[in-house]
Amino acid sequence: MKDLLICVPVYNEEGTIQVHMQALFESVLHFCKKQIVNPENVEIRYCFNGTTDASEGKWDKILMSNPYFQKKVHKYTSTKGKINAQRRMLVGAKVGFKHILFIDADAVIAKDTIVKLHQNLLDGGTRLVYGNMVPIASQGFLPFLQRVHYSHQDEILTPRNYFHGRCFMIQAEDVDAFFDTRSLEKKDLTDGFRVDDIHLSRYYAHEYGPKSMKHVSDAAVQFQMISSLRDYYRAMKRLHNEIYRLNILFPEHKYLQKEYFVRKIDWKKLRRLSWRTQFHYIVYKLFDSTIKRLAKTSIRAELSGVKRRGEMWKPTTSTKKSII
Repeated sequence: MKDLLICVPVYNEEGTIQVHMQALFESVLHFCKKQIVNPENVEIRYCFNGTTDASEGKWDKILMSNPYFQKKVHKYTSTKGKINAQRRMLVGAKVGFKHILFIDADAVIAKDTIVKLHQNLLDGGTRLVYGNMVPIASQGFLPFLQRVHYSHQDEILTPRNYFHGRCFMIQAEDVDAFFDTRSLEKKDLTDGFRVDDIHLSRYYAHEYGPKSMKHVSDAAVQFQMISSLRDYYRAMKRLHNEIYRLNILFPEHKYLQKEYFVRKIDWKKLRRLSWRTQFHYIVYKLFDSTIKRLAKTSIRAELSGVKRRGEMWKPTTSTKKSII
């Protein structure tokens, strides 16, 4: 049995794939050295799920220039959708590996991120660990608005009981959670769940309790913030659409959303920060809550037939900009 399987779904990541792969390869080598793991016991799988840009061609060239990894890295293809890609890469994983790392192809991990995640996953009672999201500095109003949230959310908000899906590691024995494809044809849910972190957060919290998921604050994962209003709206709409779908598919998890997953502002802690930071954060929250309300209203209108239903899953494009 191998120690670690790394799964990377890829959809139109030509701007980030090179920096992502270089960082991942460096982190894998560091992991093998620090954890005294035989490099032969680490496998990396990439799955291209409906890619239409130059991602795959760039991936081929990068791999050809890294002969050491050519036997460790494998290419898969699937139909469009992150979950479809993950399921394709997880074939045989339950019996072939001890741990599984998932990372997005538009994320850049630090050299010691895999080591930090692996060490924390070995702690008793922990079944899932996830990295610390570090936004890449970028220009524009929306990145500026979001920056205060990423910088102070753990100070200002009540504890987080769900995880972020850009980079996380699980016990291989838990892969069955990816293959629960309950469907209700009358509700247009034949493809099951679509978002890994929303469903899995609910799954782990329900099965093992919220403390079974651990945020590893020193396991850095860099990413591009949403920089367009259209993308922010799309992200909020697909988030709340998925919550609606999951409440139907997994009604036993519905209670978690309000009881555990809603983070509230701790006003005492907020008031301890500078007035500039307070003002910045309040503006951000007003903006965020307004977009969420618009997204929810649109979903309700589409479900009631008042508005023609559009494609619920529209990918964001501003998070896929080239990383220099």
